[in-house]
Amino acid sequence: MVLIVDEVFSDFETAAAVDRVPTAVNRSAALTFVLNGFSKMVALPQVKLGWIVVCGDPGPVQAAQARLEMMLDFYLALATPVQHAAGRLLGRREGIQRQILARIAANSRFLETQIRRTSNSRVLRREGGWYAVIEIADEVGDEDRVLQLLEHDNTLVHPGFFYEFQREGFVVVSLLPPVETFCAGISRLVTRFGRG
Repeated sequence: MVLIVDEVFSDFETAAAVDRVPTAVNRSAALTFVLNGFSKMVALPQVKLGWIVVCGDPGPVQAAQARLEMMLDFYLALATPVQHAAGRLLGRREGIQRQILARIAANSRFLETQIRRTSNSRVLRREGGWYAVIEIADEVGDEDRVLQLLEHDNTLVHPGFFYEFQREGFVVVSLLPPVETFCAGISRLVTRFGRG
């Protein structure tokens, strides 16, 4: 078995479970690829600096690293300015993440308060990241819900099927917008689709 572990949101957990593993690096004898990068870590998706830590049994690790090295040399060269800025960006990581976590917390509190006022909606438990999933029990399809919010309320949410929900009744919202913008959007969502 090969493990591919995406740790891009590992710095943005909400409440650590007692059995949470801080990282998958060197945690298994299985060939393991652990992914991370600046996209989420320092909130710079345009910087395009990511990495893969390969670990596990030394034989398969060496073979995988050789193949990855060749592939990365041919297709994914790292830009020089990013290489030079990497140390400084990592040095500012904690300050950037504190701001993000504060905004996520404020928006999450508002979202929970507003959704609790409805009888047909709930916020699914979030363990990390910066998105929230809202389940809404009504007869409106997810695509129609998204289009109504865009057309009538100038509010963007994502339909559940973007995130592979297999049935209707889910929207996904980003917790990153400025608090005033987020609160206005959630208020519009609740007004249009929430039941008292």
